[in-house]
Amino acid sequence: MSPSESAPLPGRPRMARSSFTVGSVLSTSFSIWGKNLAPFLTLTLLLDLPVIVLSSLAPASPSPFAPGRAAPADPGVMLVSAANSLLSLLVNQLVTAAVVFGVVRELKKQHVSMTECIREGLARLFPALGVAIVSGLGILLIVIVAILGTLIPGMMLFGSSRILAALIPFGSLMLGLAIAITLFCGWWVAIPAVVIERTDVFASLSRSWSLTRGRRWAVFGIILIVWFLFVALYSIVLATGLMLFREQFTGLISVAMIPTISLMAVVTAVGYYELRSTREGFDAAELAGVFD
Repeated sequence: MSPSESAPLPGRPRMARSSFTVGSVLSTSFSIWGKNLAPFLTLTLLLDLPVIVLSSLAPASPSPFAPGRAAPADPGVMLVSAANSLLSLLVNQLVTAAVVFGVVRELKKQHVSMTECIREGLARLFPALGVAIVSGLGILLIVIVAILGTLIPGMMLFGSSRILAALIPFGSLMLGLAIAITLFCGWWVAIPAVVIERTDVFASLSRSWSLTRGRRWAVFGIILIVWFLFVALYSIVLATGLMLFREQFTGLISVAMIPTISLMAVVTAVGYYELRSTREGFDAAELAGVFD
């Protein structure tokens, strides 16, 4: 039986409980994140350490607040930057997979072990990475098509009708953005699905699409709020670091990402749990049972 044909988790779904809301997801997420702040931050720091070290070694990313500095166009620096971006993608998926396991344990009122989190994260790293790559490329393709749909009709109609030359590209751009946002919301819990249900990449994307059906406005609200919190928290950590270590601007960017990465991973995991429990009636014990 293929992964897409098999039941996502053992056990029979019962009657779903209360509705999926922005408030329930965020309140549970902050509760879990606050209770496990030290282990989650330590876990993220340990896994993100290679990225921090590589960022700190990059010679051409001085603080923009340091006068008299200019970033030279050095091919070696560009290579280090590309390697750092790829490593960050890998580490972010590892952190998300590991934190998903920790959140499920916390929901079951069990002790969160960093060793177990890292082990489970490594076990599902490449499927989670595959989900990130496929979903990212899919959304990027829609954005590229939307941009082309903005430029090409605008150039073709520029000499004939200025109104059409403005309206058609604008409509194309808005449609492309709407599709991209819908895909992002629909695939929001694909990584928790690939970690917990142990499905393949495309089955996880399909599973996430099914779970979020009819609830994507709520998902969009959660993503929007978390994004604003991400920007605020990231800015505070980065600004504090810049006041203390003005010369290590690039390394500070990676350090500033640590609390935000862990928080976003927690929110995604809780969102998956809330979607499953409200739609299918599964509880935390059944979700955690897959790891036993």
